Amino acid sequence: MKISKKVIPLAISCALFFTAAEASFPGISKDMYIRGFILGGENVPVYLDSKLKVQGTAKPYKEYDSVLYPTTEVRIYEVRDNWAYIGYNSFWSGKREGYIPLSALTSKNFSKDGRRSSKRIDDVYKRPGERYPNSAVYAGDTVYTLAKSGEYVQIVYPAAEVYKLAWVKEKDCAWATEGEEHKAGNTVNISLKIKPLAYESLFKMSPGEELPDISQKDMELLIALAMKYSYHENVTITPQLIKSKGLMRVAELFPEGLQNLNFEYLSYNSPIRNSILNRIIISLAQNKPVVIGAKKGNVQSYALIVGYAGKSGGKFNAEDFRIYAPRDQKEARLSEWLAGFSEVTRIVY
Repeated sequence: MKISKKVIPLAISCALFFTAAEASFPGISKDMYIRGFILGGENVPVYLDSKLKVQGTAKPYKEYDSVLYPTTEVRIYEVRDNWAYIGYNSFWSGKREGYIPLSALTSKNFSKDGRRSSKRIDDVYKRPGERYPNSAVYAGDTVYTLAKSGEYVQIVYPAAEVYKLAWVKEKDCAWATEGEEHKAGNTVNISLKIKPLAYESLFKMSPGEELPDISQKDMELLIALAMKYSYHENVTITPQLIKSKGLMRVAELFPEGLQNLNFEYLSYNSPIRNSILNRIIISLAQNKPVVIGAKKGNVQSYALIVGYAGKSGGKFNAEDFRIYAPRDQKEARLSEWLAGFSEVTRIVY
């Protein structure tokens, strides 16, 4: 990952609240919500409306099943001065939505400003002292700080396609100085050198052991995954390797077929979003090409994202990403490829 100016990160306390010059906290909704847990060990009642007077769930209405347990992860859809509109899964009756006091989630109103972390933080907690499994703050993530409790600081940070409300230890936080690395105009240039692979060429690699014919979309997924695997493992793709890794069955068994490859898979079904582009940049910076799937109607297609040259922060542009499109057997801009589709469906990091 190349940055136009050399930056020496400076550790700054997480407990600081950032100035308006920093990134503004994005609006949250059912498409871009915050995952997290309530603060304490006591159950929290869920209310029918934002007045927080009538207990019950708003969608669907259930008075008897309107209690949040400390072990229940919530989806925060909206936040106001003293309440939050949330969704959660009830063991007894499935998905529920309703209102809870904001104080059940944080002692502060949600910060409007954030700063980018200068390092990865692996120790992330649901609440002080209780680990949050499969959670990490990555270097480059925009982090929004809320409350402080002893050695812990409460934060909101991007986690794949959504955000997480969590806690980290103040000593683990570090930020770049005034954004030298992230000032408008500074750029990141990432280019992964990956040898293109055409499905037809596999027939020439090993006569007599050709791969069978498959559908167009399955072929595109196979090629994108094979190129990604080849780059990760520094191996040459052959029909034997494809068969041994189960790549021929990935499309049929997607995403379960990915377990032999140790890749991270996420489902989206939405237009491309800034948080998705940010996560792709992080993956590329970690030397990991990204498989992206998109569709329009019944037409599904796949490509491999292999590079990015653009701003290091703020709003990202799809035209700054470089892909290899198996369908056309050529490189192109991500924006050009996405123009033919209405939504992103799958991404393999």
